[in-house]
This record gives sequence, structure tokens and C-alpha cells, in this order.
Amino acid sequence: MRPLCLLLCLALMGLASCSSEEGSRVTGVVVEIESSGLSEVDQFTLQDEGRRVTILVDEKTEFAFAPSHLNEHRATGQQVAVEVERREGGLYARSVGDA
Repeated sequence: MRPLCLLLCLALMGLASCSSEEGSRVTGVVVEIESSGLSEVDQFTLQDEGRRVTILVDEKTEFAFAPSHLNEHRATGQQVAVEVERREGGLYARSVGDA
């Protein structure tokens, strides 16, 4: 009985961690950035607790700082917090700020 309870708890924890990605907020360290210019970011990848999440950016994304500041976060390892929404087959940033 005890192993079954442990397995159920682990499964629920896994579902909870996945739901944070699709829910509304992702927090992690910036590990990759794709940009089309010095002040424009097309997408970036966050890593937290062994998982990577690629987040797309469009003209609706609100940054609490200049988009180019993501490079400083990548260099220093300081986390960012991203409000996200799933649309058009991808995970899009609604807002990006310090964690």
C-alpha cells in the first residue's frame, strides 16, 4: 500500500509541475536567446530543475526591462519570471520580468 501511495504522490507532483508551464507562469534561468536584432528577441529558452522551456516572443509581449537585458540574465544566471499562454502551437510570453 505504501509504494502505491508514493507512486500516486509522485505522479501528482509531476502533473503539477507540468501545469505550471501551461498555466500562466514559468520561472527559470535563461540558457538560450534567439534574436533578430540588438533590441528584439524572437524566442528564448529557460531552464529550471532539469527541464527546458522554449518561449516565443511577439509584439504583444511586455518586458519589465529592455529585451536585450535577457543577455545579462543569461550571463549572470539570475532567473526571470514569465507569464505565458499557449497559442498557435507554441508557448508565448505575455510578460517578462525579474524573478
